Amino acid sequence: MRSSDYESPLSYSSRIVLFMIAWGDVPTWLLVGLGGVGGGAALWQLGLQRRQLHDQQNVIESQARILEREQANKIDVRANSVDGSAAKVLADVDKGVQVHIVMVANGSDRPVRDVAVNVVAIQTDRSIRHERLANVYGEMVASPIGVNLGSYFREPGVAETFVFQANADTMPVLKSGHTAGFVWGFTLARYPEIAPTARFTDDAGLHWQINCDLHLEKLAERDW
Repeated sequence: MRSSDYESPLSYSSRIVLFMIAWGDVPTWLLVGLGGVGGGAALWQLGLQRRQLHDQQNVIESQARILEREQANKIDVRANSVDGSAAKVLADVDKGVQVHIVMVANGSDRPVRDVAVNVVAIQTDRSIRHERLANVYGEMVASPIGVNLGSYFREPGVAETFVFQANADTMPVLKSGHTAGFVWGFTLARYPEIAPTARFTDDAGLHWQINCDLHLEKLAERDW
C-alpha cells in the first residue's frame, strides 16, 4: 500500500466531525431563515393592517364631515334691494328709496338658529366703507302686491315682499323652508356695493359662516 493512500484515523475522524458540525447547523439556519421570513411577513401584514385602518379612518372622517355639513349646505344667501321705508329703515318721506337687503333661505328639513348678517357697504367712489350688522330683520312672503326679490321655494316669478319683524340684528329661529330678510339703511344710490356675510347655528349646535358666493366655513365659536 502506498503511503499516499494511507489516511490516519485522526484525519478521518476530523472529517466526520467537520461534516457533522456543518450539517448539524443546517436545521438551525433553516429555522433562523424561516423565522426571518415569518417575521418579515408578520411585519408586512402589520403594515398592511395599519394602512387599511388609516384608510378606513379617513373614510369615516370624510363621511362625518359630509354629514355635519348636510344641513349647512342647504342654506342659501342672496343680496337684493327693497323699499327702505317699507322695511322700516328709512322714514316714510323716503318711500321708494331702495336699500340693501340680504336674504337667507333655509332649504333644510330643520330650523337654524341665531341667524345674523354682517355687511361691508362701499360708497360710490370707494373712499368710505361701513361695516355693520343688520338694522332690522323680517321674512320674505308671497304677496300679490310684493316685488319679485327672487323666490327660493315658490314658483319662478312669484312676487315676494319683506315683512318687518324686529329692530334687531339676529333672528332667533329660521324655520325650514322659510327665507329671512336682513335690512340696513344703506341706500343703493350712496352705497352701490356690499359684501355680506351670514352666520348661523345649525340644528346640531354647530356654527357656520357663509357669503353670497356660498363659500361655507365651519366656526369653532361665534363672536356675533
